[in-house]
Amino acid sequence: MRSSRIKSVLGTSAAVSLQSYTKLASDDLPSAEHKPFGKKAECYRPDNLSRIWRKVAIVNIALLAISLGCLALSAHLVLTTQAIDGSRILREKTFYSPPLDSLTPTWGVSEVVTKHLSSNGSVLRQDPSPHVDTAWHRFADMGVIGLTEEQVIKLGKDTAVTVKAPPSWGVGNATYLAQIDAVHLAHCLNSMRQSLHYNFDYYHPNGIPNVYAAHLMHCQEALAKWLMCQPSMDLFTFNWVEGHEGPFPDFDMTRKCWNYDQLLEWQDEHRVQTINTAEWSAMVAPKGTKRRPSPILFKESLSRTAFNGKGS
Repeated sequence: MRSSRIKSVLGTSAAVSLQSYTKLASDDLPSAEHKPFGKKAECYRPDNLSRIWRKVAIVNIALLAISLGCLALSAHLVLTTQAIDGSRILREKTFYSPPLDSLTPTWGVSEVVTKHLSSNGSVLRQDPSPHVDTAWHRFADMGVIGLTEEQVIKLGKDTAVTVKAPPSWGVGNATYLAQIDAVHLAHCLNSMRQSLHYNFDYYHPNGIPNVYAAHLMHCQEALAKWLMCQPSMDLFTFNWVEGHEGPFPDFDMTRKCWNYDQLLEWQDEHRVQTINTAEWSAMVAPKGTKRRPSPILFKESLSRTAFNGKGS
């Protein structure tokens, strides 16, 4: 009897033990909301961490791409700004000019100020003197440069009648001669300055020949046409000044200019000759050279009369 009772108890215990290790069904598992750390606990699972790092990497790559793009844009602006501020501006307003292939002018803001007459800054306004003449000679340096046949054709000129440098100059047998118009206009302005009434006797004590009189007429027209071709849009104002009742013009102004000295330096580097030198004056047309009809300016020079500055 006792034995049967013991077996009964052992059987019950075994059943309880077996039930304690029975696998739970999925429905019996605790839900996420009952987890001790809630939903945040899932963030630490390996797949979630991988997803986070992927997002971080994508953001970093995007930022790097943006930075590289900004760097490239900055470099482009820096490189192109110099071209725009240099020869590109001149190319846009010039028909054709081979010097612009190698000349890159430096542009900048310039304060144009009228200085005292005794100042070296006003040398171009001073009365005639050797010092003044030196400054004007540099400003209007009549240098001559060389062109190729192709460049002459691009200028719209006929190479058959365009003057070439003689072999004695040592610049080749196919170097055509040309001059920068800015220097020619500076020369014209200087010629007119020298022929002003109060400068005339200093520069022309014996008067001027008919050819030079025609030259001056050409110069005044050349300067007028240039001013009409590319008129300055800079402005000057008027002031009330001591000792003068009416408005007085204020010619001090701010302009955008490029360095004229750069032009003269370029001309020095490419100069093949200078007008009015002995070599220039000795040139004659080779035999059999084709000639254009006599130009109007040459005919006018023959019809002008000499002038002694005194009206007689």
